[in-house]
Amino acid sequence: PTVDDAFDYIGDNIWQGGDVRTSARANLGSKWLLCDGSVVDENTYPDLADALVPSLGSLTSPTAIVASNNYRITSMAYHGSIYVASIYNSSNNTPYIYVSTDSGSSWTQKTLGNTVVSTPEVFFKVKYVNGYWLAVGINYHADMTASTDTATYVYYATDPTSTWSSFNFTVAGSVATDIIYDGTNWVASLYTYNLSTEKVGTEIAYSSSLTSGWARTAINLITLNSNYGLKPHQLLFDGTNYIISGRLNSSAW
Repeated sequence: PTVDDAFDYIGDNIWQGGDVRTSARANLGSKWLLCDGSVVDENTYPDLADALVPSLGSLTSPTAIVASNNYRITSMAYHGSIYVASIYNSSNNTPYIYVSTDSGSSWTQKTLGNTVVSTPEVFFKVKYVNGYWLAVGINYHADMTASTDTATYVYYATDPTSTWSSFNFTVAGSVATDIIYDGTNWVASLYTYNLSTEKVGTEIAYSSSLTSGWARTAINLITLNSNYGLKPHQLLFDGTNYIISGRLNSSAW
């Protein structure tokens, strides 16, 4: 063996799985893989897999946000050092927001800045978007036909530990299922029921302001029975297209 062979041997035994090495050579030997996007088997390269996907470690015992069987967690979000949970109380058909600033060890119920509508309601999801915490809701039993229905409120806060404010889309039977920000406008997917035409379907609403000035456009509006329709679940923006996922069926949410 030459001196160069000796240096190569020493070098190969200093490097560890997960290290990245730059070289003008395309082949550094059997201990090295090219960083070219190829798929490799984690069972063949366990050290590399451990370096790329660290262990989650031990799991801690769950913490009860509310000590009652009537409360159900419908969604959770995390940003910075704050956790926010949306919770539904099945005993009185009321949604709540709970906030934790200590990694979930303790939770505080937040005051909502408006009265919840009379129909059974639940927050579909809570999320952090463009500096705002948002909670959007649905009518839990999909009872969109009652004349007493009003537009479901969207709750928001820049500081989730303070009181949450609210706004709605001003039209009876409108339920926001998701809200995103595309860099210019806020965009919301709505599940709607038109009391006069008895049409159920999906609408898109958009505005440069979160709390006002929303314009609406109907997409794929379907004439069916009262509890039928396209129910959007998630709204996405890929930089060019807006994508809605949902389902079309006759059951409640």
